[in-house]
Amino acid sequence: MDINFLENLSQRAAYVKTDRSTAQAEKTANPYTAARNQDEFTVSPAARAAMAEKTARSDSAGAVAEGPDASGATAFTSFAVEFDKVTQKYTGIAKAYYAAAHEENLTCGNPAEHIWNKYKNPDSPDFRASMTEDGRSWAYDHEISLLYGGHNFQLCNPYVFENPPTLSSAFLEANQACREQMDESIQDIFAKNGIEIPENASFRLTVDSDY
Repeated sequence: MDINFLENLSQRAAYVKTDRSTAQAEKTANPYTAARNQDEFTVSPAARAAMAEKTARSDSAGAVAEGPDASGATAFTSFAVEFDKVTQKYTGIAKAYYAAAHEENLTCGNPAEHIWNKYKNPDSPDFRASMTEDGRSWAYDHEISLLYGGHNFQLCNPYVFENPPTLSSAFLEANQACREQMDESIQDIFAKNGIEIPENASFRLTVDSDY
């Protein structure tokens, strides 16, 4: 099952049940492609209550599956949390790339001056003349950042990443993680309540804003 957000991201989600192998191939080609035109239905409070009642009957009959919590709500990781995970992942890669240089800098009496001499002072014997000006600039910025806590890393460093990430690509990666959470939750609800969707069936699910 694939998920795509529609015009109201907080309340609407479109779902299409397709063959897993086909869906995976489509997702690999373009994970943010909008779903096809779909029929609509609304999950009303009454419908949710009926689903909960069916689950309760199944549990009382000896079903092993775990039912929904008392609130009927599913806790999703916020977009802010997912975005932070993505940026921290790339920041960690950049820190690891400059870790050896950072350790070497700390052995000097004045690490900041040492970094300056390496990348900004052509008259210093420590000057990295073999590096390009652009490479020295990136190295200087990242090593200085590490010296003062590593809080100002730039993700688009071409000397760390073969395909440097950007804020836009990090945004899309975090957004996809949020979509997958909702997709998994809907599939879990269907499975727990014995709802089977025919292959290639499509529909639009609208969830109340307070649910």
